[in-house]
Amino acid sequence: MAVLELLGKSHLLWVHLPIGFIFLALVLTLLKWKNPEAPYLILLPLIWRLATLAAIFSVLSGLLLSENQEGANLFFHQYAGIFLTMGLITYLIFNKNFILIFIGILFVITIHLGASLTHGEDYLFTEKWKVITQLNEVELYEDAIVPIFKAKCFSCHKPGKSKGDLDLTNYEKMGDKAELVRRTHLPKSHKEFMPSNGKAPLSKEQLAILSYWVEIGAPKTKRLAQLQLDAKRKALFESFFKLNENPLLSLNVKSAKYEHLAKNGFLIQPIYQQSALLEVKYTGKGKPDLKLLQEVKKQVVWLDLSNTGLRNEDLKIVGQLENLFKLNLSKNDISNQGILALGGLKNLTDINLYETQVNAAALNHLLKLPKIQRIYVWETKLPTNYLDSIAKINPTISLIYER
Repeated sequence: MAVLELLGKSHLLWVHLPIGFIFLALVLTLLKWKNPEAPYLILLPLIWRLATLAAIFSVLSGLLLSENQEGANLFFHQYAGIFLTMGLITYLIFNKNFILIFIGILFVITIHLGASLTHGEDYLFTEKWKVITQLNEVELYEDAIVPIFKAKCFSCHKPGKSKGDLDLTNYEKMGDKAELVRRTHLPKSHKEFMPSNGKAPLSKEQLAILSYWVEIGAPKTKRLAQLQLDAKRKALFESFFKLNENPLLSLNVKSAKYEHLAKNGFLIQPIYQQSALLEVKYTGKGKPDLKLLQEVKKQVVWLDLSNTGLRNEDLKIVGQLENLFKLNLSKNDISNQGILALGGLKNLTDINLYETQVNAAALNHLLKLPKIQRIYVWETKLPTNYLDSIAKINPTISLIYER
């Protein structure tokens, strides 16, 4: 029994092999129609055989894995995988091109349903969670509990895959919420421990928040502002929403009137709904009047000045935008002198210097910024071997360049 369980769990390993082999085989088959004499096509029959073999093992391990699971998505994923494997075997026997159409369709359906089972149906187009700037605006269930469930529980407990008849996507179908707390606090070796199947357990923060929610009656509509949080719980939620890590999110600035900036070519958008923090991009004609940005210098956090005719002297004003953390200066005639003016940007995490005149001195200056994470230096004067060495010395900073 333990061997069969291990084989079932190996499905997530096996399943990547047929995906790779089938995709490669389909691409090579398309190339074959364009160039039937290409030398690499000698490998094509072997790749189709490997794809078929890997698909057979994936189906067998998948059937073992699904014994204790249920749901519509799982049912259709199983049979799509079985028919895909049958299609591969049929193609090997008869070698008819029309069979490839069915293989291609079943291939897409199978991997889509498989991805939905593993990651959730909205894996590619998942909604963005509300950005929390202060605790008083937090809805306990929607903003804290649902994201925890989504991260740790929805993959097994949702419509189409409600393991143990438990659907955590629906508040009314959750049943005994206290049972959730009990199971998530069990030892990992316990058969009732959640999440099961070797998945990562809830963090201490997540466990504490879930326990608190159940302790006060598991309300569906309750804001933290309505609760009497002691200092310990207040710190817990501040840590969970990372309010104590990024002072920009709690920046309290008054909204400015942006019409004057818009008339002068600046496209201005809040970084999220009802935020005073701004994303600014210059879309006007001619060189931008950067002095206008001083009206909103505390609010600008993303700034795109790419291909706007900037010179070194213009960056003195940019260097005064103290809360800036993303800056695009690509395709401008700027060099080391201009970069020196950015030394005061203590919150800067990303800077794009594509097609600028910067060299090693400018890069070394940027590397000293306390929060810098990514520097784009594609198509600059910086040699590749030098950037390779800098990347090794600074492994926590991403240098994006032509390798």
